Amino acid sequence: LTYVPTSRLTLSNYPVEEQARDPASEPTDVPTDAPTDQPTPEPIPRLTPPPSNEPMDISFETHQDDRCGDFVCDNNENPLTCGSDCKAVILKAQDKTDSISRGQMFTIEAIRELTVFAFDVVGKKKSLCQVYTKSGGYKGYENDSRSWNLVFGKQVQMTNDFHSTLGPLKPEVTIPAGSTQAFHVWCKEGILYKKTKYENVPFHSDGSLMINSGNNNVGGNGKYSGWIRYYSSATLV
Repeated sequence: LTYVPTSRLTLSNYPVEEQARDPASEPTDVPTDAPTDQPTPEPIPRLTPPPSNEPMDISFETHQDDRCGDFVCDNNENPLTCGSDCKAVILKAQDKTDSISRGQMFTIEAIRELTVFAFDVVGKKKSLCQVYTKSGGYKGYENDSRSWNLVFGKQVQMTNDFHSTLGPLKPEVTIPAGSTQAFHVWCKEGILYKKTKYENVPFHSDGSLMINSGNNNVGGNGKYSGWIRYYSSATLV
């Protein structure tokens, strides 16, 4: 991952295009178990930021690239430094929830090269939240802290049953076309998700990325019920 800082900008200023869910792309399973509040044991982090009562800083570090205008979102460009080349999108992966756990592990498959810069989760109250990532899948690495990189870790003020933003990721996570990236989104006070019978099965795609069902790391499978914020070349979105 390449990260070149110069100026600052805010997450809220990213112009975004929301992608609608495609219900036909979801498996037709109906969960039968009751919701659970059993927590998810998170990977032991390399870096564990101390809890803070300060408001979440959602500023970005960016770099103006002199190739702006070629309609290709290069490594040092983003939607604010070069809106003609990079377009930000919010993928609403799953709106339904029926369970709660401390976290969800899942994979994203990049159909086109893209950069994930934040996640949104549905929680209940203020919580320490962390996001980990690794290239490839997560199976066999669930508790291997050496294989995961911490890209977000702060106290987040949740609004009950509404989406709250975890971000920006530092560094942002660029996923090459055709590659798989695993994420573990974890909040100490719990996040909501949708139970499913299936693990590692695609349940939503917007043409740029595909998200697979995951695992809450305590024996239950689920669909991530949050949003994924990313950007990619404007000509490809």
